[in-house]
Amino acid sequence: PLADVTAVGYAGPLIIIVLASVWLGERVGPARWLGVIIGFGGVILMLSEHLGTGSKDGLSGAAIGAMMALMGAFSLAVAMIQTRRLVQTEHMGAVVFYFQFTASWIGIGLMLVGALWPASWPWAASVQAMAWVWPEPAHWLPLICAGLLGGVGQILMTRGFTLAVAYSLGMAMVYTTAGIVAGLLGSGFAAALQNPWVLGSFALLLSVLALSMFGVWEFQMPGFI
Repeated sequence: PLADVTAVGYAGPLIIIVLASVWLGERVGPARWLGVIIGFGGVILMLSEHLGTGSKDGLSGAAIGAMMALMGAFSLAVAMIQTRRLVQTEHMGAVVFYFQFTASWIGIGLMLVGALWPASWPWAASVQAMAWVWPEPAHWLPLICAGLLGGVGQILMTRGFTLAVAYSLGMAMVYTTAGIVAGLLGSGFAAALQNPWVLGSFALLLSVLALSMFGVWEFQMPGFI
């Protein structure tokens, strides 16, 4: 189900905390380790009903989908850790540009593969689904807003990594809350986020926050941290 895939995908921040401790040598206190353990317990609970499904011919589609969602969360965590490393030595604008540039060309490549993949080859339906499809007129605005959200969000996320632990904790809290909401509401949560008004509101909010990149205001660590 879409709700389970969304919730499992929000395990990324938990994996980030683990990788930050192992790869970056950042200190993780007992309270955060306890939170990570509890979070992974919830992920395992959600995955258990899918990973056990299958037959003698192989894993079921639900099991494959569950593993893909978990792999996606792990890939997100690795990308974030690499971004954390880069912002320590590289300019933030360069990191954002090459991240988006690389992702765009990978997306174009996948669309070409989907368009050229023969119907007789394995996984034809899944691969061909990545081919380019012209949006309907009513879909252009949500797509543009989603693109703005992704771009501005990438800028803010990269900036957030300069705050290190505070950013990791904040993202973990937000993703955990979003995962709970997605699990409770099911597919209705994803449908609500695709509403043009919701996308437009988030795009406006992130654009205002992004003004900090141009010196309009400055984000600082709270005094009590």
